[in-house]
Amino acid sequence: SAVFDEVTIKERLVVEGGDSGQVLSQFGGPVTFDGKIKANAQVKIANATDSTGPTSGALVVTGGVGVGKDVKIGDSLQVSGNTTVDGNTTLGNENTDTTTVTGILDVNGRADIDNVRIDGNTITTTSERLILDSNSGEVEINDNVDLNGTLNVSGNTTVDGNTTLGNENTDTTTVTGILDVNGRADIDKVRIDGSTISYVNDLV
Repeated sequence: SAVFDEVTIKERLVVEGGDSGQVLSQFGGPVTFDGKIKANAQVKIANATDSTGPTSGALVVTGGVGVGKDVKIGDSLQVSGNTTVDGNTTLGNENTDTTTVTGILDVNGRADIDNVRIDGNTITTTSERLILDSNSGEVEINDNVDLNGTLNVSGNTTVDGNTTLGNENTDTTTVTGILDVNGRADIDKVRIDGSTISYVNDLV
């Protein structure tokens, strides 16, 4: 062995690692490389310091990082800036995994959530029927509803305001059971008001 305060090598420094090629070279202090570093084999960092931010951890990189193949992270991943992912993205590997989005989830395209598909202004299902349910037992719609199919109501129905059933004189409205009208009823030109039934010629 030899001890030098400073050594300048004009050309190459070759370290063979002993007869087995496994003998480690050790630097006891900081090392600065002014040029590129190339490793032809695996690089291991034995330091186990956890990272709490961009400037801490076992490996701290001031600039960007380009990775040519897969990246496996054994613990948490925290991104402080914007994230862009090209290609398919899978979050979670079990049905019990939870993905939490704090803020706005902006999807520029179709979203398939379990069997529910959201595509533009259309909400549909990939299988079975669409069910709207709430913890309070009420679903509130604050706009007009255009229903092109059949409406089946299993419970009580309360309508505030005017209600029009049918848009043609040939349309049929069928009531199975009791029709209870708390007020006046105008049927064609017949008016039923309380216990009085009268003919009204100017009814529209």
